[in-house]
Amino acid sequence: MSFPTITVKYWDSIGKDARTHLSLFALTFLLLLSACTPVEQGKMEGSMDHDSMEGMESMEMENSSDAMRVAIIPAPEGPNGEYLTIELTDMEGSPITDAMVSLEGNMNHAGMVPVTTDGVADDADGEVDGRYQVPFEFNMSGDWIVTISAMMADGTMEMQDVMVSVNSEKVEVHQ
Repeated sequence: MSFPTITVKYWDSIGKDARTHLSLFALTFLLLLSACTPVEQGKMEGSMDHDSMEGMESMEMENSSDAMRVAIIPAPEGPNGEYLTIELTDMEGSPITDAMVSLEGNMNHAGMVPVTTDGVADDADGEVDGRYQVPFEFNMSGDWIVTISAMMADGTMEMQDVMVSVNSEKVEVHQ
């Protein structure tokens, strides 16, 4: 059988370092491919309408720094939603209404391009209430790290990371 001999000769000819890199690349590619599944398209049954915030409290996650508290509220459509609502309050609980909020979403594994947004003012949704409706779409199921960046009126930048899990049925925000 000459086929295995040809394969071995070729494999030997590329060198040990090249074989190691090629093997690691193939393994990494297969692991990434198996870990990523696309979010199913279509509206979920029983989802809330856009105007209803009723029941959203159970899906909020509050994170705080020394200057502000952050709550993430997923869109009523869940993983098929086109925005995340970011609620900013100061340490006394008063809404912060004069910031520009942007998001960066990264999968918790390497190899995925981040989802980034432009800054959004509080009044972009028609109300000035400390809730920033930021266009954002989860393009894959899995575990995400969402970085909330708030450019405050005084020019300071506040940033916080929030862990989020996405599957075909829901978006779950973790502490």
